[in-house]
Amino acid sequence: MRSALLLVLLLGVQARADAPGSWWLGFVDQAGRAFLEIPAQGRTCAERARLAARAAPAPGEVVLSSLPAASQLPDGARLTFGVTDLAGEYGERVFTRIAAIGREDERARPSLQPACLYLVEAGAARPGSRVQEDRVAVAVHPPRRVPVARHDDAWRSFGGSAGVVGADSRFAAEADAPGWVLALVRRFLPGAQQFHAQPFDGTFTAGAAPERLWLVGGIQDGEGGAGQPGTYNTVNLIVQQSSGASEILYRSGPSGGIGRDRAASFVAQVAATLDLNGDGTDEVLLRVRHYAGGGLVVLRRQGRAFGVARVGGYEGE
Repeated sequence: MRSALLLVLLLGVQARADAPGSWWLGFVDQAGRAFLEIPAQGRTCAERARLAARAAPAPGEVVLSSLPAASQLPDGARLTFGVTDLAGEYGERVFTRIAAIGREDERARPSLQPACLYLVEAGAARPGSRVQEDRVAVAVHPPRRVPVARHDDAWRSFGGSAGVVGADSRFAAEADAPGWVLALVRRFLPGAQQFHAQPFDGTFTAGAAPERLWLVGGIQDGEGGAGQPGTYNTVNLIVQQSSGASEILYRSGPSGGIGRDRAASFVAQVAATLDLNGDGTDEVLLRVRHYAGGGLVVLRRQGRAFGVARVGGYEGE
């Protein structure tokens, strides 16, 4: 719980919160089953620790909790949720149980994966079954389809090793980067060696027209090993670009590297814009890549700036 809160504080200004039981981050596994992350709280993480100690689950194994699924919803509410994946596929699903999912390393993972427990569908804990993440999904209650606009194809990286540049269309030489991107990143991270940029659109202010914003950032690799300060020192920004000037709407970093702050050292990509709480404005769903592992971050505009609405632990593709 402490690590999850620390990550939220480091990522940016805290956005206004939704009422409990309105929307969830989650994923659909390779067997087509949906799993919804229950936001980390002291009680849920203590329950996960108890289940892990009792059952010693293998990675991907589902261990059922005695906590009732109805505890995540208002009294008397049906356990039917509307689940939408990032391809826009929608369906109503019934989540009847709460469970933990076994991790690769029970001691190391909690610091970067805030999801302690999940809402699961009936039959998710069949003997011998394992969860293999397949695709990001979001869920809302009462059920409704969430409009999704994907933007991940627009993400580009500039710089990096010669073996990557040219082998993948997402990676290009530093000389191909827009000059304003290089200048902006170096303003916050002068030693940056790799840069990334991504345009994306959405309706971020109620009653306003859609806006074009940019995610930009950079990495300073450093010269030390994985545990040395400066290794994987990152900065990520969301900006509004016009007439050569950049208004900073969100900033995370410089992180100082994984030797200083592992959780805050990441490269961000806008996976989608989507209206999670149904208020007519879009949230920004970031996929974040740490030095090892990754997760999700939901940003929401409050005034001019974007703040963190939720952090999720999904690591799959």
